[in-house]
Amino acid sequence: MTFDSKFARLLATQIISEFSFMNFIPLSMVVMSMLASAHFGAADVKAMTQENPAYTIDTVTLSENIESKELVTKATVEDVVKDYFRDIPVLAKVAKCESEYRQVTESGAVLRGTQNPFDVGVMQINEKYHLDRAEKLGMNIYTLSGNLDYARALYKENGTAPWSASKPCWGNE
Repeated sequence: MTFDSKFARLLATQIISEFSFMNFIPLSMVVMSMLASAHFGAADVKAMTQENPAYTIDTVTLSENIESKELVTKATVEDVVKDYFRDIPVLAKVAKCESEYRQVTESGAVLRGTQNPFDVGVMQINEKYHLDRAEKLGMNIYTLSGNLDYARALYKENGTAPWSASKPCWGNE
């Protein structure tokens, strides 16, 4: 862990203790925001709560395998998607149409398509056709970052063709 990460972790621990103690905002929202940031992973948040048992997280289940269960809010996912695709804005529009900017369901399971359950995540990457290739490229389409990275790679090769089914939605925005 770098100095910046240690400082950020210390600061976040303080924020967790103050906000959860004073009940200004739900602790789960603080944790979700931290997990969505570049500085924190599930292990960091879990360590913070173990260091300060009084600040345990009741409303958020931290998975040992955060890869399969990312804890971020819809608003945060939308911000991440728009920032990640600031150079390819059409893909941010695709994400809105395909998933309403959701990577996971309310229960924490990866989002699956309603029309095709093989479509997963915010960019609705079809695991039947793309899972093997994504894994060979070192991308996990079940995580927000892996889903976005693979969508970028797919776009570089095929443009918006992989998302042509939703073009009536994103093509008009």
